[in-house]
Amino acid sequence: MREIRSMRGVSLVELLVTIGIVGCGIVMIINGYHRYVKNINNVEIRLRAAQVLENIKEEIMVKKYKDNSPNMVFGPEPGEIQKIRSTLNDIDDYNELFTEVVDSHGVPPGGYENYFIRVDVYNFNIEENKEVSRLEDTGTRKIVIQVLYKDRVINKVEIIKTDSEKPYGNH
Repeated sequence: MREIRSMRGVSLVELLVTIGIVGCGIVMIINGYHRYVKNINNVEIRLRAAQVLENIKEEIMVKKYKDNSPNMVFGPEPGEIQKIRSTLNDIDDYNELFTEVVDSHGVPPGGYENYFIRVDVYNFNIEENKEVSRLEDTGTRKIVIQVLYKDRVINKVEIIKTDSEKPYGNH
């Protein structure tokens, strides 16, 4: 009787349990791989956003604090076009800039489709640590730069830049 039992094979219950265990293992492997791929994509998006942020930050920081024009327009002056950033010559020209990331020919570089830049510029009172009216030139500007990917803010920085020609403080 013992010999017959050893030759019998695998029962249906044992087979179903084995299939269930293997199936759960496969599902866990697929989920792990999916999270791994998604994480790689997020890292790539964040790296590109950081590059864009650094580039626009450098571009803005080398600009003059303000125009010497008598009109004192806060934002682009006549003839300056925000979408053509090379025409912007001072910090406040970038105010309310919202544009896609493009190269010098106006074309999104490869891999940078769906990336956008948003810049807001404010007159800023350092002593009170607050934004003030655009008509009140405190000698300090707060620049807020955001990099968006598909309408989601990926990176943001706030920069304070002072007018080196104006003394610090309220005079």
